[in-house]
Amino acid sequence: MKNSVAVMILSVIVLASVSSSEAPADDSPAFKVPGVDNLVAARLVAASESLPTLDRILQEYVEALGGKEAIENIRTRKLRGELIHDFPGQNPPKTVLPAEVITAAPNKWRLVLKTSTGVQQMGFDGAYGWT
Repeated sequence: MKNSVAVMILSVIVLASVSSSEAPADDSPAFKVPGVDNLVAARLVAASESLPTLDRILQEYVEALGGKEAIENIRTRKLRGELIHDFPGQNPPKTVLPAEVITAAPNKWRLVLKTSTGVQQMGFDGAYGWT
């Protein structure tokens, strides 16, 4: 399915980039597509044949991260960002809180929110949840 979507997107790009004044490159039946001139059809076939597969893209990504074993050895993770609360009709209508999530395999985590009144935390230690 993802390859089909990629081919469709590429088809739109190729169609947009081909001038209608260009002559067809090949009149062979292999490139006959109703409503599309031969040059565009030939470019679509060539482009779809040169696209990497999803499996190849994922394989290269895993290799860039150090391989499957390196990924499986990751035991902790720290995420930092902002938690945005929308309060329509209130002043201020939006509150942005610095947030941090710390996790440890297999099932421990802690969320830290920094508010105007102090720090709020909640988590799970593998057996008990707390706030």
